[in-house]
Amino acid sequence: MLAIVIVLVASRFEQILNYVVSVDVVFFALTAVCVFVFRRRNRGKPKGDFFRVPAIRLRLSFLLPLAA
Repeated sequence: MLAIVIVLVASRFEQILNYVVSVDVVFFALTAVCVFVFRRRNRGKPKGDFFRVPAIRLRLSFLLPLAA
């Protein structure tokens, strides 16, 4: 908690933003890796044995261009 207060007081907005963005990128990358790992682990299992997202390709085709 003390480290957060020191960073907020001693830093500029750009530095704080750089910290937040870099942590976000690491989090998103780890999330993507976990998705691939879970998909590979469930490759041989029956289709009803794990969670399926309806219309995922349609959703991704809409959301990915917005994120770029």
